[in-house]
Amino acid sequence: MYLTNKQRRKIRLLTGTYIAIGAISLLAFLAFGPYNEDLTLLILGLLMLLLSPVIYKVGRYGEGQAKLINKGNKLVLGQLRPAEFLQIYEETRNNPDNVMAEPKFDVLQMVLLAYDVLGKTEEAFDTFALMATVAPEKKRHLLKGLQASLLYGSGKVEQAEKLYTELLNTKLDIMAAAVMNALTNADRAMARGDFATAEAYFNRTLAQTFPKPNPLGVVQTHFNLATIYLKTNRAEEAKAHLDYCIAHGGETIFQSQSQTLRNNLS
Repeated sequence: MYLTNKQRRKIRLLTGTYIAIGAISLLAFLAFGPYNEDLTLLILGLLMLLLSPVIYKVGRYGEGQAKLINKGNKLVLGQLRPAEFLQIYEETRNNPDNVMAEPKFDVLQMVLLAYDVLGKTEEAFDTFALMATVAPEKKRHLLKGLQASLLYGSGKVEQAEKLYTELLNTKLDIMAAAVMNALTNADRAMARGDFATAEAYFNRTLAQTFPKPNPLGVVQTHFNLATIYLKTNRAEEAKAHLDYCIAHGGETIFQSQSQTLRNNLS
């Protein structure tokens, strides 16, 4: 990811600090070493100098990843412009002057979401496959939950159920538990036709004040409620939710599909 001047200065300052500590330590050892058998200063100096290029590289990567995730939070979750975020992501990866050629799990999770809300199922599954190759062990349960969500959403209920059953018998961390809660009350309930459970969950989501759902989450919840009302022959109740998605759905699949569904009700 291209870095701002401020980010470059921060990385250079950190790298320079390591170099300075290393140089001072070596000078101190040269000054006092002949009179002292303690090699601490020599070891510290060499270690700091050896670590400085590593710190520079890691710093560039860390700052680039953070910048890209922040872009995703803004464009995907806040402004509902997932295609623009994906364009930035692809340009970043394909340009030789970047620090994100090998994106990590958190970046790919945002990419997966962007493809998902654009309705690009194949690309979403491809991104998931890439996530699976870089996922740290502590995020394996979260990964499994995300896979189940994709499978439920694409109608592959039998495969999703296997993953869901595995998660039921697993001790989950906070993030994975949150995904599991959504799986139970939203993805799985919708896929199995348990609309009463899903409707109650989505209404609770809209009423929730803390943590408040992001704009994308609100639109998706309205769309899901509209879907439930249409499937349960409550078209009049669906209209307000479709209208919300049309007005606030940005460039997502929820906006375009809501417009089509609304036209069919007119």
